[in-house]
Amino acid sequence: MAVIYQRKKAEVMPQKDVPRRQSNSSAGSRTSIALVTRVSWNRSLSTRGRTSIAATACVDHQPQQRKPGRKVKPPLPRVTLALAVAEAAYEFEHRDLHWGNILLSRNGSATLQFILEGKKLQVRNFGLLISIIDFTLSRINTGEDILFLDLSSDPALFEGPKGDKQADTYRKMRDVTDECWEGSFPKTNVLWLQYLVDILLLKKSYERTPKDERELRSLKKRLHSYGSAKEAASDPFFSDLLISE
Repeated sequence: MAVIYQRKKAEVMPQKDVPRRQSNSSAGSRTSIALVTRVSWNRSLSTRGRTSIAATACVDHQPQQRKPGRKVKPPLPRVTLALAVAEAAYEFEHRDLHWGNILLSRNGSATLQFILEGKKLQVRNFGLLISIIDFTLSRINTGEDILFLDLSSDPALFEGPKGDKQADTYRKMRDVTDECWEGSFPKTNVLWLQYLVDILLLKKSYERTPKDERELRSLKKRLHSYGSAKEAASDPFFSDLLISE
């Protein structure tokens, strides 16, 4: 999966007074970046300086842009599979996959191919191109370095209102990682998939049937048992959209 990094240097940079974590692991050197900018917590956090990555397997889903009859299933399998592929290849965790970081556009393609650990998968695409953006909080193992953001240096991130799905997800990540942000915890990807299901059920208006809602609620329950996006990708919810080769 091709990845292009574009750093917004004016807004995100190493902070001198925050010590970088060191690791004795042989997996490679650890690099931590601390946020300089301090902003009050808000639901979109769109004002934060971020590093952006463009990835082909992975749009902003605005409700007013949706056309009647558009289904909710098509985006979810590809987001899940994109995370699964990146997990397998780079121990990747997005760690900030809120609704504004998923963009949608039309590309006319009927299917999209993923290669997960050597296995080719075709996904019914329904003419949509999905892009995941904003990887500033992400964690990735390049094989030579482990790049991550030490979220402990930004406590405001965890101070959002209780009951807010996005704020709760940050706090759940903190619990899962025990604030060891350089470590590999693919469960964080699952937490964001659960968040996305919640947003579809509670926040977004679109044409759906009672069966669609039941399937989404069942998926949310099953996601609790998955430890990674790779495990989640095998869920029956996606079976009618995946074509194995």
